[in-house]
Order: sequence, then C-alpha cells, then structure tokens
Amino acid sequence: MGAGGVLDDPLHDLLAAQLPERPPRVRELEDEAARARFPIVGPLVGRLLETTARAVGAARVLELGSGFGYSAYWFSRALGEGSSLVWTDASAENEARARSLRDAEFPHVAVTFLRGDALEVAAPLEGPFDVVFCDVDKHEYPAALELARAKARVGGAIVFDNVLWARRVLPGGDDGSAATAGVLGLLAALRSASDLATSIVPVRDGVSVSIKLR
Repeated sequence: MGAGGVLDDPLHDLLAAQLPERPPRVRELEDEAARARFPIVGPLVGRLLETTARAVGAARVLELGSGFGYSAYWFSRALGEGSSLVWTDASAENEARARSLRDAEFPHVAVTFLRGDALEVAAPLEGPFDVVFCDVDKHEYPAALELARAKARVGGAIVFDNVLWARRVLPGGDDGSAATAGVLGLLAALRSASDLATSIVPVRDGVSVSIKLR
C-alpha cells in the first residue's frame, strides 16, 4: 500500500489537501514519526477525530493508547475551556513528548496522564466520557470495546483505529496472528452490537466510528 493506506495515493493527496494547516510543532512530530516509523493516526484520521468530537459536543475524552499525544492534539481542536482528556500509554518518553505538545498546543485542556497498560489504568476511571478512542495493541481490541462501552455515555462516540488492518481482514488475508484475530473479533462484535450504530471510514488504515445508542 502507498501513503494513502486503503486509498490510492491520488485520492489520499486530494483529501489531504482539504486539511487545515497544522502548527509547526505538530508538523515536526509528523516528520519525526515518519523517520522513526512510529505509528500515529496521521492528519486525515486526526481530522476525523476532531470532527467526531465536535459532532457529539465532547467535553470529556478518553484515549486508550495515546502515543506521544498526536491524536490528543486533534481532539483538543474540538475541546473548549473546562474540557478534559485522559492520556494512556506505557512509555515515559511518549509521556514527555505528550506533555510538551500539550503545553504548546492545547493548554486549555485538562489532561490526565496515566502511564501503564491502557486497559488496566483506564478501568478504574469514572465515566461517562463523550468520546472513547481506542488504539491499543490489536489483540486487545475486543477487550477494549467492552471497556469503551462501559465508559462512553449514551449518544457518545467509540472510535477504533486500524480496523482494516492493512487488508488482513479481507477473505484470504488473515495471517493467523493474534493481532489480526483481535481486529476480526472487534469487527464481528461491532456487526452484532445492537447498542451501537457503527460506520467504518476507509481512510488510512480504516477507522470505525460507533455511536452508543443505549
């Protein structure tokens, strides 16, 4: 696949041209991530996160798997004064970068930093949250969905990244890994979930957006 993920490169470039300009620090992090091959959601998915948060009137966001704060930047564009976001990641280095980005780009958001396994550190949190964003290790996706269901409010959004998993979810594409099994398990659970209304957006590596109905 090219830079466009599931989209071919010309379509990806066309969509990218519609994006708002990012601050220099955010551009720097995109460049750093590209050089280090560090997985970030990228600006197209970032804009989708922002739009989703705006659509549900988000004031409280929970991220299950945050990296160095790139997705939090996009959420912050939708969050106003008095809003909050929970960052979760196991890496001290990622936390330091996320704190730096928070100070530079979204000081108006009250960020709680929880370092450790995302599902474990988020489990005791008191909900509800307006948006729960999930980007943990893929074998944990089914468990992450159950946690997200418990934490999201009715009318809130649950978002998963990488749900097309480099096309390994296609018939004949399953590589037998625990990660692929996790993504396939998530997709099956979303299909059968009567309490969620879900759409899959085929940008980058695929993003599922679910609204909690009850």
